[in-house]
Amino acid sequence: MRRWLPLVGLLLFVVVLARLDFSSLAAAVASLDPLGLCLGQAIILSILYLKAVRHYYLLRAKGIDMPFRRALRIFLQSSFWGFVSPGRLGEFSRMGYLKDYSPSALTSASTVVLDRLLDIAAVVLLWLGALFLAHFPGRDALVRLAAPGAVAGIAALAAARWWLARRKPDGRLAGIASALFSLPGKWRFLAATLAIWGLYYLACWIMAAAIPVAAPAAFLVFCAATANAVSFLPLSVAGIGTRDATLVLLFSSMALDPAKAVVFSATFLLSYLTGMVACLPAVLRR
Repeated sequence: MRRWLPLVGLLLFVVVLARLDFSSLAAAVASLDPLGLCLGQAIILSILYLKAVRHYYLLRAKGIDMPFRRALRIFLQSSFWGFVSPGRLGEFSRMGYLKDYSPSALTSASTVVLDRLLDIAAVVLLWLGALFLAHFPGRDALVRLAAPGAVAGIAALAAARWWLARRKPDGRLAGIASALFSLPGKWRFLAATLAIWGLYYLACWIMAAAIPVAAPAAFLVFCAATANAVSFLPLSVAGIGTRDATLVLLFSSMALDPAKAVVFSATFLLSYLTGMVACLPAVLRR
């Protein structure tokens, strides 16, 4: 059953294209400013290497010592498999690359999980910020849902930490708790991740302006963050289909041209392809 899940994205992509006015799509592509597109893509490509630096310091914080060049290669290799896998789950191949450097498999796994959790936390926080600043139909209903959800999530995390501190578990549970909750400098890592994703959404805004999409910056950040969150679901490869359908739905709520939503989505796909090309030499190198 799991192997067929990526077909959900492909099916959504076909539905989006079937409902699209191709003359509007051609006009949207023709109006695209190549300078803005290239600038946005260059920023996103630089973010790949900023994440590699974060990954290096995350390894050091978890007691995995290796040269930066080796850590960079491992990050690029696993990122390549993430680009070509549903929900970017291929990034977990990093555990295999780290086995000769890590004191344990659990430590290797914790670096990958923490790397993903930092990204998810940053996307959610920026999504919430954009949601509170943006104005679009249905926004108030989303706020009423998101605010209690955020409070519940923070409360659940605090309760888990309190329970682990009170029960003082031993054995494997203690190892898992230590691996996930023990991260020296965690607030610095979160701040760096927020800065990285803030730069990413700046690039998204630049590319949206290049199309151009006449919408407030907060709404565009909200759209991009929602598209990123949907891309984490293992329902498509590189977010194809799921991201397109999400952006078309959000653009339609603001009476924006669906063709521009598809072009905006295509800029995300282009960044995936650019990232794959940047990572490929690390995969091919023996």
